[in-house]
Amino acid sequence: MNWLPNYFFRIVNKYNSLKFTNSICKALDILSFDDYILFTDSDMFRSRYVAAGISPKVFLYYSRDNLMTVPYWYKHGNIMEPEIMEKASAVVTNSPHLANIASKFNSNSYYVGQGC
Repeated sequence: MNWLPNYFFRIVNKYNSLKFTNSICKALDILSFDDYILFTDSDMFRSRYVAAGISPKVFLYYSRDNLMTVPYWYKHGNIMEPEIMEKASAVVTNSPHLANIASKFNSNSYYVGQGC
């Protein structure tokens, strides 16, 4: 669906994210989890709407690669990654460069190194 224009991409992506979120909610209910942390590893598309749907205690976004240098990710990611960073409780990165980028969208951005 990446070939879709941004407006239609967002509609389809939100629909897919809601289905994904519903599956997570079912698992949370089955496991009787009340307090949990959402850790999203550079998954800016599928996870864009998940935090709002499951209301985690803490939402961490992990930026491990500068995906905006890849045309596939840049097409929609240049808008969606900043949005998900803004909504996160904190952004953690594996490089100072990515922490600097993330800090433009979330003041709670931290370089944690490799293999966190």
